[in-house]
Amino acid sequence: MKKDFILSAFKQKPQRVPVWFMRQAGRYIPEYLELRKKYSMKEIIRNPTLSAKITLMPFKYLDLDAAILFSDLLVILWGFDIDFEWGEGPIVNVSELPYSLKKFSLLNFKFLEQEIRILKKELDVPLIGFTAAPFTLASYLIEGKFQRDFPETRKFIYKEPIKWHLLMEKLSNAINDYLKFQSDNGCDALMLFDSWTGALSPELYLDKVFPYTQRIFNALEGKIRIYFSISSSHLVAIINEYNCEVIGIDWRIPLDFAIDYFGKKHAVQGNLDPAILFSNFERIKEELDKIEKLRRNFNGYIFNLGHGVLPETDIEILKEIIKEVHKWKI
Repeated sequence: MKKDFILSAFKQKPQRVPVWFMRQAGRYIPEYLELRKKYSMKEIIRNPTLSAKITLMPFKYLDLDAAILFSDLLVILWGFDIDFEWGEGPIVNVSELPYSLKKFSLLNFKFLEQEIRILKKELDVPLIGFTAAPFTLASYLIEGKFQRDFPETRKFIYKEPIKWHLLMEKLSNAINDYLKFQSDNGCDALMLFDSWTGALSPELYLDKVFPYTQRIFNALEGKIRIYFSISSSHLVAIINEYNCEVIGIDWRIPLDFAIDYFGKKHAVQGNLDPAILFSNFERIKEELDKIEKLRRNFNGYIFNLGHGVLPETDIEILKEIIKEVHKWKI
């Protein structure tokens, strides 16, 4: 297995700067779009042959240094014995939270175990497992869909502090079990996506979110652990305290700051703006040159975008980016 991603995650010298992309198996790949005409997301995720096939799709085109499971942030909720409707997110009766989250069982994820088994036979790069972090998972449960600034979630934290604590306890325990399950079945790294935590003030984040996420990382000691959040520049001092190997950054956090600040304790992953991939390669190359200069003398850099690959992104552009990064001197 190629080790560059693993070496960089531990801030050791790789043979080349590793590259992978969030949402690298998805909506920019023609074969994926064809499958989506035939199957729903839920059907694909529950079918280990199909989900493994999609995980492998980008490797037909791209010389990547890691793979990430094809799944969804909210699949973990299938492990709870609850009834909810699906909109953009799960819609539950907020007044019944967290009591509506009944016993969590890993028996509901046999399909994931089978997907990982297929992938470990096919891949020659590390495999990343993932799920949503506790706050992001809670916000989907409370809001039911994306809401700017997540007002209902913030109100719930203030109005129902005991329920919030119980909800975060249940979610963080389930997340820990779910990620450990992925690791035990063969995933080489584990990633927490905290997509919506930027809606919180530093004080609220430190008091009501950080302890639960940190507990997950502490329970997964010995694994490669990655934390990624967006719009969270104001939270960097708290994020830096996480007991994890890699901090992922979006395009709002300057890479020189991230390497200087996070890099003392963590590897750094990111932060090219996914939107710039719709420019010409000469313009993209300018940004790549800036990144290349900033990451010199820092072994713990993993190239990625500042968020997921956008639909309709040109595969040829991704190819050129990877070729360019892999030419960088170590």
